[in-house]
Amino acid sequence: MKKAFLKRIVSIASAIWLALLACGCNQDAFVNQLSPSIRDISLLEDGDSVKVRFKTDDWRVYSIRVNGGHSWHPGLSSEMTEIDDGKMKLSDNGFTMFYKKSSARELAMFFQPNFSDSDLKVDVVIASSFEYDTLTVTQPRSSGYDLERIEWNEPVTRTFPEYEKGWGPLSYKNEGPDTLRVNMRVFFGAARQVKFSDDSGFGLYCGDFRVPVPDGALNDETLCFSKQDSVIYSYDTKEYPLVDDREIIMKFPPTGKFSLYYNVLWNIDTYS
Repeated sequence: MKKAFLKRIVSIASAIWLALLACGCNQDAFVNQLSPSIRDISLLEDGDSVKVRFKTDDWRVYSIRVNGGHSWHPGLSSEMTEIDDGKMKLSDNGFTMFYKKSSARELAMFFQPNFSDSDLKVDVVIASSFEYDTLTVTQPRSSGYDLERIEWNEPVTRTFPEYEKGWGPLSYKNEGPDTLRVNMRVFFGAARQVKFSDDSGFGLYCGDFRVPVPDGALNDETLCFSKQDSVIYSYDTKEYPLVDDREIIMKFPPTGKFSLYYNVLWNIDTYS
């Protein structure tokens, strides 16, 4: 009886300790990466629209392909034009669809009726960091607005696997408003250079966009990625020396804007 009572006390104490530990960790200090396999799909009642809801806002439309043929990449395809209400229009050979990021965690797609003699299959590739997954929407022939199937292609594909060791994760713990600590495996004596790149790793298919950075971090106080250049600016690590061969610490003026770095990949180039 006494042993059972003591065992229960220990169990309760352990549960309380774990709860305190969980509460003590600031989960907001980390950025959740997109896992495209975690998704929720719902059809609107009129049948011509598809909404895809994600559990995170870290995602993007990588490409769209119709019937296994021509692909469009947002930001690169001249066929894609923006219309009212933030919708993007995509049309080719009689096919027309619209899509938009209706919220930070939702993709909405709108289809025109299919009165042709063949099925219509639209592959929408959703990507984040080094992952992507394909959502296939099938519209049967002569079906009007009816959508027959909506399915994800399994498994989630890992892109650029040979670079994963070199690029590291997308999220890092923010130890303060002026510090980013990046753990990487590098070898002794290598030239070390920290580079900025966009979330695709190579600056492809993302179009032009700007990311504000803390004052003084860069000459023009902004990072600008283009379709041609994935790396716009690099730091010489002599100004930011390594603590050891596995870790580099970047320090910036304490402006309180450090969280804006969270959607930017950091690369330690051990071969520069």
